[in-house]
Amino acid sequence: MAKKVCKRLNDFRAKISDRQYEAKEAFDILIDNANARESVDIVFVLGIDGKKSDQVVRGVVEHVPAGLGKKVVVGVFAKTDHTTAKDAGAEHVGFEDLFEKVKKEEIDCDVYLATIDIMPELAKMGLGRILKGKMPNPKFGTVIEAKDIAKAVKTQKAGQIAFRSNGSLIHCSIGRASFKSDDLVKNFEAVFNSVKQARPNAVKPHNYIKRVFVSTTMGPSVRLNIAQ
Repeated sequence: MAKKVCKRLNDFRAKISDRQYEAKEAFDILIDNANARESVDIVFVLGIDGKKSDQVVRGVVEHVPAGLGKKVVVGVFAKTDHTTAKDAGAEHVGFEDLFEKVKKEEIDCDVYLATIDIMPELAKMGLGRILKGKMPNPKFGTVIEAKDIAKAVKTQKAGQIAFRSNGSLIHCSIGRASFKSDDLVKNFEAVFNSVKQARPNAVKPHNYIKRVFVSTTMGPSVRLNIAQ
């Protein structure tokens, strides 16, 4: 099996030239040479200093045109409206009981929401240390008013992309290799525009997005032409 995988990857690499590809052309190559279940990922190389707090890049793509092609498991921290959250599609809803399940690693959601009124209590309980990058955050639209629970859950279930720079890089998934290339282009453009709009004031526009690469889970990366 390993030999077959290596041969497939070597054949895949041989089809990629050392040049910049237009988005649709790049996605055509990726989906023609990948397993349909593989994720399609994008990496931005930014001209930022990730050690400086005023140059950290973060944001949310609230509407992903073609969706993400995967089930999103949602957990909701709330003292009330549990039925509302569950009816909207949330898999796990609760407060202290949900905290204990997360703490004991009995569950692991893709995204966690929390109503704004209980955020101070969750912080004191140490939820941030447990969830780390998944901690509910107003900037990512995951800290909500109780009246907005249903809407927030449905939005998350439909697919949302939250991104945050790690050093000078941003990495996120934009779909599956089973998607049509046109749909991947739409998702890519949505992410690209959101990252572009999230440019820190301390970074000059011409020095912001240096390079962009796309790849599948098991495949080599392809550099995109972002001159336009």
